[in-house]
This record gives sequence, structure tokens and C-alpha cells, in this order.
Amino acid sequence: MLRRIFDGLSNIGNYIAGIFLVIVMLLTMGEITGRYVFSHPIPGNFEIIELTVGVLATIGFAFALEQGKHIRATVLVDRFDEVAQRVLLLISYLAGFVVTGLLTWQLAIGAIRSVQIKEVTYGLLPVPMYPTRIILVFSVGLFCLGFLLRFIWDLRRQR
Repeated sequence: MLRRIFDGLSNIGNYIAGIFLVIVMLLTMGEITGRYVFSHPIPGNFEIIELTVGVLATIGFAFALEQGKHIRATVLVDRFDEVAQRVLLLISYLAGFVVTGLLTWQLAIGAIRSVQIKEVTYGLLPVPMYPTRIILVFSVGLFCLGFLLRFIWDLRRQR
């Protein structure tokens, strides 16, 4: 049941990433067209793209973890026996859970503050920052949950 919930949340994250990718693509095309065809760039384009790229960078982490698609450097780990490799994998999932848990906590504090003060970007167009901060909390929190679930699933599988 937890796997289905996690998969569902991960898919929601993928849809959000797709929407943000389309936004970045359209803004980039609009910026190029506006600048070179009409000699008038889109105001606030830089700020909007800056915020959306931050979301794009983090939102796929949980999906990649769940699919086992993260890049792994196994030069050292491959030299150990199978039991030691499993233990190290569990330790890495636990460490990932702790680090992303702390990061989620701090991001949540920042998102709450951003909502309270109605934080906006500085530039030509004041763009609200709190929507992307909230999505960052969701994406890193989902990544944290993914580490926890991988730890639990791999621990059960080893018994």
C-alpha cells in the first residue's frame, strides 16, 4: 500500500515537472521571439525561469530513486562481499533519509516564512516565490520518504 501511495505521489511530481518544463520551454521560445523579432523581451522571464529550474532540478529525485536510476559510484563497494554491500546500501539509504529529512525541514521553514511575508523575486517583475518553495518542500520530502521506504523494503528483503 505504501508503494502505491509513493508511486502516486511520484507520478504527481512527474506531472508537475512536465508542466514546469513546458513553462520553461514556452518562456524561452517567447523570450527569443520577443527579443529578436519584436525587439521586446518578456518582462520577468529570467526570474520565472530561475524559479522553475530549481523545481525541475529536484522533483525527479524521488522517481529516480524508486526506479533505481541514480548514478552510483561502486568502485569501492564492489570489492566487498554481498553482505557488506547490502549493509552499506542500507546505511546509505538511512543517511539519505536523515540528510533529506533535515533539508525538508529547513525548506518547510523557509516556505512557511515565504508565505507569511509574501516573498517575491527582485527584478523587473515581482514573481511570488512561495509556490516554488512549497513544491520544493514536496519534492525533497518525497525524496526523503523514498529513502525511508527503500530502507524498509531492502531491510525486509534481506531477512
